[in-house]
Amino acid sequence: MKNSTKIALMGALLAVGVAQTNAAPVAKTNYDAAVTFTLTSYVPGVNKAGAVATKDIIAGLSGAAYNTTEYVYTAMSGTNTGTFTNTVPAGYTNATILTNYVVAKTLPAFTKTAKLIRRQVVSGTNVATSGIFVLDGTKPVVATDVSSWFNGGQSIASVEVKSGAKVTTYADQEIKVGGKVAYDVTGVFAKTSALSGKNGAMVQNSFKGTVSGTCTTSGTNSVTGVVTGTLSLTGGKLE
Repeated sequence: MKNSTKIALMGALLAVGVAQTNAAPVAKTNYDAAVTFTLTSYVPGVNKAGAVATKDIIAGLSGAAYNTTEYVYTAMSGTNTGTFTNTVPAGYTNATILTNYVVAKTLPAFTKTAKLIRRQVVSGTNVATSGIFVLDGTKPVVATDVSSWFNGGQSIASVEVKSGAKVTTYADQEIKVGGKVAYDVTGVFAKTSALSGKNGAMVQNSFKGTVSGTCTTSGTNSVTGVVTGTLSLTGGKLE
């Protein structure tokens, strides 16, 4: 009887093992690439050049203050009326804005090990969304969307060069970065796009540009200096 029980238990465990082995892998949808700043700054009153790296851009975003607008809606589901902030749940119709108000907020305080990335969310053969994120912490890694602090500006001129499935665009473009120190630079960027995987979406997997422009500190005694250097996107892969 005991042997029969052991055999049955082993069979059950093996069955679980087979089920786990045959389970479909989780699809990877986030195409993440590292954003790297390598700049040199020249600021009035400072008699030597300063280095501006990606960690300095992240530090400028860490704890940065901003305002956001909150909306209060009223909506109906059948004969029931509800009041909701920012998002109206599914099933409710006739949404009407009752009021809106400005709320002061701050970005999280990022650690020294935080990373700056560009994330493109892949859906089949399309890129559904893209943005700039700060990744911080471990288990879990917290992704903070800082896209609103980056502005690609307008491309003054661009030229596209194709080579098989690879597309390179050369563009004269302005880049603006917000935070405790604001940067406004322009330069010619080489932007490369390629398939994220076999039959995948066409994603921007790299870019690099030599830039120059200004850096301005925030506050009542703000100071404006000049910067020069490179801005790049590298190491893209599906996560």
